[in-house]
Amino acid sequence: MSTESPHGSSAGAASFHRLAVVSIVTGVIAFVLVVAVEPMLGVLLCFPAITSGVWGRREIAASDKPVRGFDLAGYGLALGVASLVLWVSTLVLDATG
Repeated sequence: MSTESPHGSSAGAASFHRLAVVSIVTGVIAFVLVVAVEPMLGVLLCFPAITSGVWGRREIAASDKPVRGFDLAGYGLALGVASLVLWVSTLVLDATG
C-alpha cells in the first residue's frame, strides 16, 4: 500500500484532511440509514457526504503540504452517491409496483 499523496511526497506524518473524515463518516451513516433504518434521514446525510467528498478531494489535490485522505474522501463521496441512487431507485420501484 502506497503512502504517496497526489503530489508524490511521503504522507507518513501527515494528518487526515477534516473534510475527508466528514465525508466518510456521513457517507457510512447515510448508507446504513437508507438501507436499514430511516431512508429519509439517510438521504439528508447524502448531501454532506457528497459535497464534503468533492471539496475534500479538491483541497487535498491543491495542497502543497502532504495531507492524507484523498481516497477516504472518495469513498465517502461514493457512499453518498450510492445512498442517493438506492433511495431514488427504491422510490421508483415502490411507485411502479
